[in-house]
Amino acid sequence: IKSKYDNRIYKTKILKNKLEVMIIYDKDLTRSTASLNVGCGCFEEPSKVSGLAHFVEHMIFMGTKKYPDENEYSEFLNNNGGSSNAYTDGDVINYFFEINSIKFFEALDRFAQFFIEPLFNKKSLKKEMNAVNAEHSKNIQNDDWRIHRLVQILADKNHIINKFCTGTIGTLDIKDIRKYVINLFNNFYSSNIMKLVILHNKPIDFNNKYIQEF
Repeated sequence: IKSKYDNRIYKTKILKNKLEVMIIYDKDLTRSTASLNVGCGCFEEPSKVSGLAHFVEHMIFMGTKKYPDENEYSEFLNNNGGSSNAYTDGDVINYFFEINSIKFFEALDRFAQFFIEPLFNKKSLKKEMNAVNAEHSKNIQNDDWRIHRLVQILADKNHIINKFCTGTIGTLDIKDIRKYVINLFNNFYSSNIMKLVILHNKPIDFNNKYIQEF
């Protein structure tokens, strides 16, 4: 169901690997975007490694087999009017980017590789732990995060809401952390619990040819 004032064209499909995709065509766009939702979050991480799902979210950007330079993706976006971000919640992890439409499919190829063959470079582990820790330090100054923590404290201590999703150096800097990262990725980053949305200025059929990479 869509508004009568909505001139965009929508198409949904399920790929052979069970990935659900929505393609949206808007001929007037100058910037295009894609978002991938993974149907797992910090509720799925082992209790002994708080913040692991969030850490995987960070580490997944640290190079892929096809594009091994960990800065290649961000530099490509920056050089073409783009940006990207991601977030981890209790039951989902979401990744998204936008870029000048003329460079969309080149960016989409780079984006797809994060979910196909990420490297999880050892040399990036400590740097990304520090990035996660910095987020936690920022969050504890925010009233919304404080209220969320208060809810956790008041909840049943055995309830899943008590998961500490952000993580810190203290929870992540452990032996075999890379093994935990790879295990979570292999166990939960499965196409049958992913959903992809593409918003682009090319017709539906044109986009169809490029999403098979996922």
